[in-house]
Amino acid sequence: MDIQVWVGASSLLALSSMAGTALAWRYALHRQLLDQPGGRRLHARPTVRGAGIAAMLVFLLALPAGASWLALPPGSWLPLAIGLLALVVVGYADDHASVSARWRLLVQVLASGLLIWSLLPVPLPTALVALAGTVWLVNLYNFIDGSDSFAAAHAIVLGLVVAICAWQIGDVWLAWLGLALASVLLGFLPFNWPPARAFMGDVASGPIGYLAAMLLLLGWREGSVDPLLPLALLSGLITDATLTLLLRIGAGRRWYRPHRTHLYQWLRRCGLSALQVCGLYLVWALLATLCLWLWPVQWGAAPVAFALIYGSAALLWWRVRRNLLQGRRRNCLA
Repeated sequence: MDIQVWVGASSLLALSSMAGTALAWRYALHRQLLDQPGGRRLHARPTVRGAGIAAMLVFLLALPAGASWLALPPGSWLPLAIGLLALVVVGYADDHASVSARWRLLVQVLASGLLIWSLLPVPLPTALVALAGTVWLVNLYNFIDGSDSFAAAHAIVLGLVVAICAWQIGDVWLAWLGLALASVLLGFLPFNWPPARAFMGDVASGPIGYLAAMLLLLGWREGSVDPLLPLALLSGLITDATLTLLLRIGAGRRWYRPHRTHLYQWLRRCGLSALQVCGLYLVWALLATLCLWLWPVQWGAAPVAFALIYGSAALLWWRVRRNLLQGRRRNCLA
């Protein structure tokens, strides 16, 4: 397809998302849907939450529009749209009035199950691993949505990288999905740029994790994008969220309760700005992606590079966190 058509479609999605976010921002101000500073939060002034709904609704419209454009059957997008819509609805409800973790988890499992069902037939062990991984990505993205531009920027980069790789292979549908994700979040980003005027909220953070899993799984099914690529790009976020969760469970804390003990939150609390923290994680994402692409075949290729990426990420997470904790103790004794 003509590149100008893709640029035009991407621009239309971004502008629609931006206009919708402006309306969502005004609505949230009218309803006083504000995250107040203090406690586990990192912002210094009341900030609108739930403004990411516009980006998700535009993406939902992009699914049938792209499928129609590419002459694809409803089965190629309808299960994905239903799962995404379910997560958007429960996230919207949670942004307005807290929804119990049990109900949220149930919806996450059902939505993830729809995504896996759309990939059938796959072996049962693979389906179970994919289901668990999708549910984890949904929650992970909710966990890391705690600093201005942090979650949105990573999803934009992920969408663009997947779109470029899929385009080169000729998987136009996956390229459209990746581009649509990046475009709608580019429209949201001006409102989330530090200091943020709006947060995406649960209405968008969980669904973005679902969309990340969707890009990974569709690329794997079609053989157009190595599934290790999205996992390498998100390795900083995945390592931070996973190790923090395991540490909290091991310490006997209520791991499901809101907190600010992720490494990116520690870095913010120690004086780094939102852009600095986001930049550090994106640099890691770039290095990890390049490592996966450029790793010599004679050294074991992608699986070995992938293991090295996550091993290095875990070691770096542990060292930086230990240094921050030691610095905090010294400050307390001084």
